[in-house]
Amino acid sequence: MRKTFFINRLVAKLRGENNKIEANKIEYPSEYYQETRDIKENLLMYEEAIKKIKTRYAPYSLEQAFREKFGEELSDVDFVYQDRITAYCERNRVTEEQLLEFERQIMPQRKRVCQKINEEIELAKYHVMLRDGQTVSEEMVSLEKRYGNPDKAEELKKKLRKVKGNEEKFQNKESARVIVLRATMSTIKSNINPYGKEPEAKYKDDWVRKIDYVRDELAKKGLDTQSYGQNEEINRAWGEICLVAKNERSARLYSVDGFIERSRQEDSKKEVAEKKITRQVWLERCIKDREL
Repeated sequence: MRKTFFINRLVAKLRGENNKIEANKIEYPSEYYQETRDIKENLLMYEEAIKKIKTRYAPYSLEQAFREKFGEELSDVDFVYQDRITAYCERNRVTEEQLLEFERQIMPQRKRVCQKINEEIELAKYHVMLRDGQTVSEEMVSLEKRYGNPDKAEELKKKLRKVKGNEEKFQNKESARVIVLRATMSTIKSNINPYGKEPEAKYKDDWVRKIDYVRDELAKKGLDTQSYGQNEEINRAWGEICLVAKNERSARLYSVDGFIERSRQEDSKKEVAEKKITRQVWLERCIKDREL
């Protein structure tokens, strides 16, 4: 009875807050909507947007749901490690079965929240590309109207009428800039994790260092990343720094201490392999049933 009461209360909370989320939209400064050829400046605004999105939806995260139910937060990452789950159960006097059942029950609501987060992130991505001089899309206009500024949505609609049919204009000429922007946006999202618990520092990527490297490499040749026509040079510098970063990440994660830690984790994973498979099948079946 208590489980049903809590789930109903959670669902009611999400439904009630839904209108509040729609009404209280994130406000951005005027420069957020202004064009800039400075890649770093553009991406810093995107990073700030992702942080705001995470803060906005934090009350509806998986961690918060477990905190309200059992008194302590629990993340998706924690479910991977048996020792964390065992310790959590001992501290909060709960069984693993109760944790799994609770996660299954809140999955539909969590899925809806994640969908909203995804849409807001997609809008933030569109703004990055627009600030860089890319074209407007119908989806951007729709998302801006729903999650952004209605007045800006009308301005975008007017721009869309003017540029319709030329969506690939800038991408064809500056594919390297687009690659850098899209790859870095993905990195920023992973570093922050707007859906829940932020990853440990060792798993994060220093994207600012990469952008600075590209800028400095072009500067050595008297070039500027803000200028047009630097496709080949940007591509070369970006490829170099990405390779360096990849090797450093491997060295960091596959150090002696890292190897010991991974070995411990692998042993833990083997112990709960069957439980993990059961959990995955269970949750997938739950989602499928809900969709049907």
